[in-house]
Amino acid sequence: MCVIRTLCGMILIFVGHIWASPVPEASWLAGSDGEGDFGPLDYRLSARSVVKATFPDADEISLASGVPPVATVHRDGDVIGYLFSTYETIDARGYAGEAFDIVAGVDLDGKVTGASLLSHNEPIVKSQGALEWGLQNYFSTLHNLNILRPVHNIGEGRLGGRAVDSVSGATISATLMYSAIILAARRVARERGLIENLEEAKIVLDLDTYEKTSWPSLRSEGSIQCRKFDPNNKAGVPAEICISLVTPAGIGRNLFGDKWYGYHLSQIGYGVQLLWIGSRGANSWKGALSDKIVSDSYVSGSKKPFQFSQLNPEVMLEKAVDKLEEETEETEETETVPSATNPTVEGPSIILKQGDFALSLGFGELIPPTAVRAMDAPKFDSVGLIKVEGGNKFQPYLPWNLELDFVGVDENETELINIDYQIPSKYVVGADFDLEESGLQPIKYVLGGLVRESKLTDWQRAWVGQAFNIFVLVMLLVVVSAVLVFKHVIVRRRQLYRWVRLSILAVVLVWLGWIAGAQLSIVNVFAYAQAIAGRLEWSTLLFEPLIVILVVYTALSLILLGRGVFCGWLCPFGAFQELLSQLARFARVPQLTPSFTLNEGLWAVKYLVVIGLAAVSVLWSMELGLLGAEVEPFKTAITLKFERPWPYAVYAILLLVVGLFMERFFCRFLCPLGGVLAFLGRFRLFQWLKRRPECGAPCHICEVSCPVQAIEPSGTINMNECFQCLDCQVDYYDDRRCPPLVFLRKKNEPTTIFFPNPLAAK
Repeated sequence: MCVIRTLCGMILIFVGHIWASPVPEASWLAGSDGEGDFGPLDYRLSARSVVKATFPDADEISLASGVPPVATVHRDGDVIGYLFSTYETIDARGYAGEAFDIVAGVDLDGKVTGASLLSHNEPIVKSQGALEWGLQNYFSTLHNLNILRPVHNIGEGRLGGRAVDSVSGATISATLMYSAIILAARRVARERGLIENLEEAKIVLDLDTYEKTSWPSLRSEGSIQCRKFDPNNKAGVPAEICISLVTPAGIGRNLFGDKWYGYHLSQIGYGVQLLWIGSRGANSWKGALSDKIVSDSYVSGSKKPFQFSQLNPEVMLEKAVDKLEEETEETEETETVPSATNPTVEGPSIILKQGDFALSLGFGELIPPTAVRAMDAPKFDSVGLIKVEGGNKFQPYLPWNLELDFVGVDENETELINIDYQIPSKYVVGADFDLEESGLQPIKYVLGGLVRESKLTDWQRAWVGQAFNIFVLVMLLVVVSAVLVFKHVIVRRRQLYRWVRLSILAVVLVWLGWIAGAQLSIVNVFAYAQAIAGRLEWSTLLFEPLIVILVVYTALSLILLGRGVFCGWLCPFGAFQELLSQLARFARVPQLTPSFTLNEGLWAVKYLVVIGLAAVSVLWSMELGLLGAEVEPFKTAITLKFERPWPYAVYAILLLVVGLFMERFFCRFLCPLGGVLAFLGRFRLFQWLKRRPECGAPCHICEVSCPVQAIEPSGTINMNECFQCLDCQVDYYDDRRCPPLVFLRKKNEPTTIFFPNPLAAK
């Protein structure tokens, strides 16, 4: 016992060391020379796999410089973007508080071009092939991701508008990594002058999502709005006019094709929208631009000044100016033609209206059009593209109206037409609350209509999403609590107690462990210690509601009764061992019972394991500590159901086989989580298991029947090693096994005196 007390004191010292250790500063992590724990930054940024995932067309990458350190990417001598590491940029950290390294790229338009996960120590993902591959594959698909788009966590199998089914087993890790990419990209964009006064847009258009579709589909979903008119009208109104906001790729790429959509998009700056107008019939929609219909060839041939993105940094400005001067010189050498950007018409003829906002659209906003290439599209006699530069006043995701004023040959023949337009909701991205407030989606209530879902935080949504599992877990905890509170009633009926216990253990193993995946581990201890030390946000831990509930319940039971409530009743791997042990006993497999002295010495092993993990984590690295946590077979046998490389599976199976001969072998002698709980359980408030003066002297029945040998020869129960299975309490109330009760039963039984029958002798 002295040895155990000494070891417990050492554990307390190491735990205090973990909590008291200062949080490393980002400058120390990155180092003044741009090197950190993951190796030289320049080497990581220029790795072939990184370049392929971020800028496959790059031909030169400069050395990292600046704060944060960023590498400039070139192609044909031009700057096309920047490479950065989440580690050096924002010191992003994962579930267990360990840093991870993701290298990502951001282009001059403020979009993530791709990402490559280079290193991490996420406990649930590390050394797990399927999840490792799923996470890597997911980040390799992150391209053209707008950094102004709201950052959302994984929900319903999607993250950032992309499917993440392959990482559904690593929700917290994927969420933290995705957020790190966006936040780091925003910092790089801000520091490099790509976007000034960067603010997260509440509602934006989804410019990236694309799915090939046809003209009829675009019409039916509302992406294209058409209106027909009398072809014989005298005001010059076309027979049919169609309009569409073609900035989103889902509309523009289908309408023009990949090549021309990209070309048209390159002609506008950030925040500018593209409006497509097409008409059919003898008259052209461009009649609304002037009292004289302008031919398509005239507009297409008009000279346009060079357009460059508002997101271009200063290094691109000089090149843009040079090109503009060259085009100006060419224009001066050619025959002067009337400028389409300076119409002589007084007053606007086409007006875009949205509420109190009105924007005049004229020749100055026209850009050269291209043919409609959508599948099954009709032939148009006149088409055009108009830049809509409404700034923050025009909200393209809300309904708007296009007003066209036509004037015939006779100026008295006029006609004012209106075409209403609202882009389909599938192209609108934003927080649910903002979408609901804007009327873009209906308000949704959860929990029987009591709570508005959009007002919930991301972790609260995780709780709502697991409402059924939470209910089942709470019911399970209620049943376990009831068994412990009313144990004096249940244990008096040996068979009832036996079936109640086996049923609870089966539910804990099958549902809580294999189905719900709620297995507490030493990794959870590391994570909560990191949160207490301020290295990990508490909100991150709240994304696992079942784990949080188990942690709270276990903490309360530790304070009240000690470690045995969790270890004996709620640990899935412990339940697995005990159920197998019961089968082994039924099959008459011989059981090994070490001497009390040897048993007490083996108890100390789990404390040594805890001390070793704490020492490695503090003195060396958390990565080695998490690797050492693989001494727990929980992830293999419970969380991943043996779907791991064979060494892990063999190790877990070996422990289960040993448990057939010695009940709960791992729990008793090796479990680091059990060691931590045993130490903390020393400060419990109640000693609630009943004992008699005869226990230990002379009676040893409970000591012999205890399956984990937690009862000392003196008859005292070692609550630090007791799993509170209640077997001793069954014997305590059994008047056919407990000697004092046997004596009382026999004493109180009526004595029967036999008198011989004298007639029987005759």
